[in-house]
Amino acid sequence: MITVMNRGIRQPVVGKSFTQPRFGASSSTTNENYLSITRSIASLATQSLARSLAPLSVWPNSNTQNRLRRSKPSPETEKEIERLEKDILRRKAQLYDMEQVLPKKNGMYLKIILGDVNVSILNKNDK
Repeated sequence: MITVMNRGIRQPVVGKSFTQPRFGASSSTTNENYLSITRSIASLATQSLARSLAPLSVWPNSNTQNRLRRSKPSPETEKEIERLEKDILRRKAQLYDMEQVLPKKNGMYLKIILGDVNVSILNKNDK
């Protein structure tokens, strides 16, 4: 039986320092507050996603996988290896889908043309 160490993927802590805008505040102030909260949550999610992808990128290049294949494993171990590889691919696909929803940093072209303007579009339909 093959065991994989759980690296304890941390989830972003939401709601810790985020407060709801006051009732009766101007719409521009409320909008600014919501935008800052959205940016903070997106930043936390991006950092968490990067930490989650790091261990998954190590496995295909690791010597452990090559040693397991070369050692002529039993059929049971071979099935376990295949199951782990499928799980890794499934998890990578899930993380890739999450990554597509989160805002990305502007590329070189946009920085030259627009300067340091944030052009992230939060609505999926607007994209």
